[in-house]
Amino acid sequence: MDIADEQQVTDELFRKVRFDEILEDLKELGVDVREQTLKNPTPEEALGLYGLAIQVIFGKTRTDIRPEDVYCQIHVYSSEVEGLRITADNLGFLKRGIGNLRFWRYCQRLHETLGLPDIERYELFSPTPESFHRFVSAFVVYLRFLQALRVLFESELADLNFRAEQEVQLDDNIRQVQQELQNFKRLREENALDISTSLGDKARLEQLLLDAKRVFNTHKEEKATIDGEVERAKVAINDVQLKRTKARHRSETLGEQVVSEPEALYVQKDELEAQEASQAAVLRTLADKFDQVAQRVQCLEACNEFMVDVRANLVQHLDEVLRPLVENSHAGTTLRVRNETLREQIVQQKAKRDEARGSLECARQSQEEKLRVAQEAADGRLKVARKFADDTQAQALQLQELASQEGRKVESLAEELARREGNVAAVVRSVEAGLKRVADARDCYGQAMDELVQQLLSTVADD
Repeated sequence: MDIADEQQVTDELFRKVRFDEILEDLKELGVDVREQTLKNPTPEEALGLYGLAIQVIFGKTRTDIRPEDVYCQIHVYSSEVEGLRITADNLGFLKRGIGNLRFWRYCQRLHETLGLPDIERYELFSPTPESFHRFVSAFVVYLRFLQALRVLFESELADLNFRAEQEVQLDDNIRQVQQELQNFKRLREENALDISTSLGDKARLEQLLLDAKRVFNTHKEEKATIDGEVERAKVAINDVQLKRTKARHRSETLGEQVVSEPEALYVQKDELEAQEASQAAVLRTLADKFDQVAQRVQCLEACNEFMVDVRANLVQHLDEVLRPLVENSHAGTTLRVRNETLREQIVQQKAKRDEARGSLECARQSQEEKLRVAQEAADGRLKVARKFADDTQAQALQLQELASQEGRKVESLAEELARREGNVAAVVRSVEAGLKRVADARDCYGQAMDELVQQLLSTVADD
C-alpha cells in the first residue's frame, strides 16, 4: 500500500463531518460556537478549540499546559550564563514561549492520536479552513468512537455482572437443591424402616381384606340361602295355619253337623295333628336357623365394622405414608432432573464465562500490545526529546561561549571607549583652553578696537 492508498484509507476512516453535526456534538460538550468559526477561524478560536480537544482527550487544562502564566513560576533572576540576563522586558516573551512550545507538543500528540498529519507551529496561529475542518471532523469522530467504546464496555460490563449474578444465583440454587436432596435422603433413610413396616402391614391388611371379603361373600350366600329357606318356612307356616284354620272351621262345621262317619274324622284328625306336629318341628328348626342366621348377621356386622375401621386405617396410611412417599419420590425425581438442568446451565454459563474471560484476555493483550507500542513510541519520542535536549544544551554551551567571546569583545570595546573618552576629554579640554584663549583674544581685540575707535573719534572731533 503506497502513500496515496494510506491517505485514501485515512480519509475514509476520518471523513469530513458536516458543520451542523459538529455544532451538535460540540453543544453536547457545553461549547456553543458559530458555523462561521468552523469555516474561517481566528487564531484565538483555533487555539481555543485545540485546547478543548486536548482537555477532553488528554485531560490537560490551561493550568497544566501553561503553569508559568497561571502561577507566574518564572521570576526575574541573575543568570549564571555570562552575557545572559532575564529581565522584566523579556519575561513575558519567555513565559509565552515555554507555554507555546508545550502547547505545540500537545497538539502534535493530539494529531497523532486523531490520525492526522503532523502540525507545524505556524499552523496553530493561522490554520487553513480545510485543515481546521479536517481537525474538527477527526475530533468529533474520535469522540463518537470513544462514546461507542464506552457504551460497548458498559454493555459488556453489565452483561458480565448479570452473568456473575446468575452464576451466584445458580450456585445458591445448587446448594439449596443439594441441601434438599440431603434432607430427602436423610428422611428416606430415617423412614426406610417405617416404610418397609408399612408396606408389610399394607400387604397383611390387603390379605385380611381379601379374607374378610371372601368370608363376607360366603356368609352373604349363606344368608341368601337361609333367607330363601325362611321364606319357604314362612310360606309353609302360612299354609299350615291356613290349613289349621280351615280344619278348625271344618271341625266346627262338622261338630255342628251330625257325624255320620266318626272314624274317618278321627283318622283325618290324627293326620292333621301329625301334620301339625311335623310343621311345629319344622317351625322350631326354622326358628333355630333364624337364630343362627341372626348371630351370623351380627358377626357379619362386626366384620363390616372391622372392615370399615381397616379401610379408614388404610386411607389414613395412604394419606399419611404412601402419598408423601410418592410425592417425595416425584419430588426427588424432579429435583434430580432440575439438578441435571442446573448442571447443564452451569456448564453453559461457565463456557460463556470462559469465553468472556478469553475475550477479556484478548482485549487485555491487545491493550498491552497497544500500550507497548505506545511505550515504544513514547521511548522513541523521549530519545528524540533527549537528543533535542542534548543538542539544545550543546547550543546553549555554544551560545555561552559566544556570549563569553562577545563579553570579552564588549570589555575590549569598553576599554577602547574609555581610552577614546579620555582622548576626547583631553581634546575637549584643549579645545576649551583654545576657546578660552580665543575668547580672551577676542576681548582684547574688542578693547583695542574700542580704544582705536575712541582715538579716531577724538581725532575727528579735534579736526
